[in-house]
Amino acid sequence: MTELVIDNFPKDNELWTVAEFGKIKWNEAVPDEPLIQVILNHGSNKRVSTTRIIAKSLTSYVTKGSAWLNGEKVGDISTAVTATFWFDSLREFQTISAWESHDTKTIWDENLGRHRNIRLYHIPPTKYSIPKEARDCQYHVYKANNGVEVIISSICLFDGLFGYSMKAKQIVFNNTADNAIKAMEFTGFNIDDYEEPPLENEEVIGLAKDMRDNDRFFLYHLKNSNYAQRAVNGISAQLTRNRNAESYITVNPWFTENHHWKVKGVWLENGKRFFVLQILNFAYPPSPDFFIIRENHNIIAENGEREPTKRNTRTKNSNTKPKAASDRKPSSDALPEDILVTGDAEIWVNSKHRKAIPKENKTKSQAMAPKEKHQEHVSTSQMNQSNSDVGKGNLTQESPEADEQPDQPKVVPNAIMLIYKALLVLHRDGDIDEVECLDSTGEWVDVGNSGLPSLYSFPKSTTWGENRTKPAFRLGASKVYPARRVGVFHVSAKSEDFYLIAIERIRNESYRTGVYSGFYESDFMVEIDGILKALESTSGVWININSEYQSEFVPITHRGDEKGIAKQIESRISAVEK
Repeated sequence: MTELVIDNFPKDNELWTVAEFGKIKWNEAVPDEPLIQVILNHGSNKRVSTTRIIAKSLTSYVTKGSAWLNGEKVGDISTAVTATFWFDSLREFQTISAWESHDTKTIWDENLGRHRNIRLYHIPPTKYSIPKEARDCQYHVYKANNGVEVIISSICLFDGLFGYSMKAKQIVFNNTADNAIKAMEFTGFNIDDYEEPPLENEEVIGLAKDMRDNDRFFLYHLKNSNYAQRAVNGISAQLTRNRNAESYITVNPWFTENHHWKVKGVWLENGKRFFVLQILNFAYPPSPDFFIIRENHNIIAENGEREPTKRNTRTKNSNTKPKAASDRKPSSDALPEDILVTGDAEIWVNSKHRKAIPKENKTKSQAMAPKEKHQEHVSTSQMNQSNSDVGKGNLTQESPEADEQPDQPKVVPNAIMLIYKALLVLHRDGDIDEVECLDSTGEWVDVGNSGLPSLYSFPKSTTWGENRTKPAFRLGASKVYPARRVGVFHVSAKSEDFYLIAIERIRNESYRTGVYSGFYESDFMVEIDGILKALESTSGVWININSEYQSEFVPITHRGDEKGIAKQIESRISAVEK
């Protein structure tokens, strides 16, 4: 996979983890792109840390808790989990500093031979280590509806809630609300130039170049909500006021009521206190249906009505490992296409949208690929007509009967994602009651209405349990590769429990997934590591697995799409029920 290289991160073959974001300072080289401190913890010794400076926009990709090797991201900390929280309101919150304690506790000290008092920290160093360089960093503490204290820094709050695309976040962080609206909005259009007018219930909104369609929600509310405008103006005022100094930025949510967050983070105290590393998704406030008009409407098509014309203003970034300079503004070419920096693609909002399609005329022509015609079917008079669509570029010499389409390149799907999508099909159709997935900490997570969490890892008793396509990192003198991942799913259907084990395939196009039944969840948890070790010894060949682990087991082979695989799973479930 193509990865972004952060140019000034340590290049010492050691693993470093993004522990916290520090102070922000004005960037004289690029005034609309402030610089931010990134504080890195050493992978094997949390007491060793270092500070690096990057462009603020890159924090959408250089997320807190991510692990880095020689400037490339290799994963996340092992304790990171996903969780979902609901908040009726974010108006009331507490502000704490990184090393602030909330109580003391008396313990018996064997070395001293007496009792002594210890401090209880809001963020215990044993759960998540924040270096002394960030001891003054401030955090908001919100109370979720289930009573959990959710702790989050201002930078994580901003990157998660303010805008959808990196470009939108970049504009909003560096401008007043009025200037941000001007930069994000397209107003130079005439509604009569489009094929279909907006409906009465649709809000017309114009999006400037480089804005994503999903930026429409934040732009709409920024134009119409005083609370959102105050939140953006507050950031701009802090940057302007502290232009000649480094300082922490305080960010408040741009709407306060009825929040629903999906987050990645660490449990500081199970069921009581959660530390947020990244907001993956959130529910937008109520929004209208939209009629979208894009400034670059002639190159953006909806549902394939028109092919996009080629833009000659930029060349595509073909570098397999593009670098990001610390003091430069990341452009759309700085990030490769396969890096997702904006969290989940799904938008949580009850709102529809349509894109405006311009009328066909001479000033707004659409560059379409010419339809091929055999030269025997075209007369000379047709070629000479002024409005003829026949030319050298689309004449063929081969007969239409011999014109065969080239073979399409094979797409190798991920076994885990195929099974996951197939289970979602069954869940939506009501064939199964719930879908759970085992995360990296060995906890069952409901994924019926959300994305996959961090996946379970192989015990790595052999090298087959390693993913050697990923870069290795060093722990002391040892070179360590990331573990191969596995999707372990629990499905309930008509009072029966089923378990599916899908292996992360790396270089193979053939997939098999093991389906187990007849276990209680607690019993299956005892067996899972043994099953995976047995699979490692057979290099993932299900048919050769030990008979000890074949009880109530059958594999399914899948090469098709999720609907076809869903039918296989459904037939397996039906067979057990009979």
